[in-house]
Parts: sequence; structure tokens; C-alpha cells
Amino acid sequence: MREKKALEFILFELPFHICRNNNDILNLAYELMIDNFEIALNVAYAIQLNLTIITQNYPILLTNYPEVKMISSSDFLIKYQIYKIEKNCCQLRNLLEQQDFNAANKETIRVLRQAAGVDDTCSINVPVLNQIHAAYFGLINQYWQAESGGKFGFSTQKTIWQHIHSHPDSQDDVREFFTQVGWEWAAETNSVNHKEINSKDETPKGYFPLVITNLKTLISFHVVLDELFSQNFD
Repeated sequence: MREKKALEFILFELPFHICRNNNDILNLAYELMIDNFEIALNVAYAIQLNLTIITQNYPILLTNYPEVKMISSSDFLIKYQIYKIEKNCCQLRNLLEQQDFNAANKETIRVLRQAAGVDDTCSINVPVLNQIHAAYFGLINQYWQAESGGKFGFSTQKTIWQHIHSHPDSQDDVREFFTQVGWEWAAETNSVNHKEINSKDETPKGYFPLVITNLKTLISFHVVLDELFSQNFD
């Protein structure tokens, strides 16, 4: 309750002329106030970071709400970015906790496309991967690893790929990777068949997430796998 009052003080009691050019920040703070007061306060404080007139009012806030802490602008941006990514991956985490790996795989693809700002028909290729914030890969991998006991996840796939990888643009590398993780190459459609998996125990290690399916050629898969597994998933 005190945090809510502190945020309301910043949003509604400071003179309007201080905030009128920061409506995007104010609207964001108001929206986040419902979900997470701590993050919402930090959003509101972003105004204070840039406007000296609010700095003059800040001692009033400290006096009335001594538990409120100020953060730096860089810490605020990092914290908000993490909050946003975790919120976007919330449904993925729920599906994995339910051990619904098929639905979780579809949700992983949706999250990656959303993070890249592309539509739901776009292939996960190198340009798409380059548009995705690195923290998405780490969080998605963390969720898959945790709920599969390390059997699934990007880092598991990366280890397999690194053991196989021998030559740049080698189709044999891709075929061997597909064999080890259980992906099936459909020559007639030049794509990977996605099977509905009924049992985690019967699924090959590294099968999920299967986010790259329709790149037309094995060489294209080699390029995209190289790019994907260049990420640090820690």
C-alpha cells in the first residue's frame, strides 16, 4: 500500500507541467503499477532522472516514503528489459511447468517471432535471430532446461552441435545433428517434420525446442544453427 501511495505521489501530485512531455513513461508506470509496484516505481523514477525540477521534489518523497529507493538510469533500463522479457515468456513457462512440450515449442516460436518483430509466418532465420535480444535466448533456455531436467533446451542442442560440427557449410554435419536430436528432414518439402511428442522419456535428447523448420536447404540450416548456437545461453 505504501508503495502504491508513493507511485501515486509521483504520478498525480507533482505539477502537471513537469510530466506532460513524458506521457509514455507515465502511462507505462501506471500500467505496470497493477502488476509490479517495484518496477512501476522505477519507471516513474525515470522521470526524475532526467528532470532537475523533480529532483527538487525528491526529498519530499524520501521524507514521506523512506523505504523507496532510487536506481540509476542504466540499472532501470536493464531491470525493465528483464521484466518485459519475463512477462513475454510467462505462458511458455506455464506450459513447460505442465510438461506440455508440444505446446511449449509452439509458444517458443511465437515468443521468438514477437521478440524479433516479425509476423507468424516468418521463418526463424539469421536476420530474425539478429533482431532478438540475447536475454530471450537465455531465459527460454533456462525454462526448457529446468522443466526437462536438462534434456531439452538450446544449450543441450549447442553441446550436441559442437561435438558434431567439423566443416563450414557441411550438409553431413546437419544430417548427423538431425539424427542425434531426432529431427526428420523431409526431402519432398525441404523442411523438418515436426512430430507431436507424447512422452518425454521416449524423445531424443535435444529434440526441443524445434524452432527452425522451413529453410529449404540443409546448407541454410547449417548457417542458422551456427548463428543460433553462437549465443551465450547462461
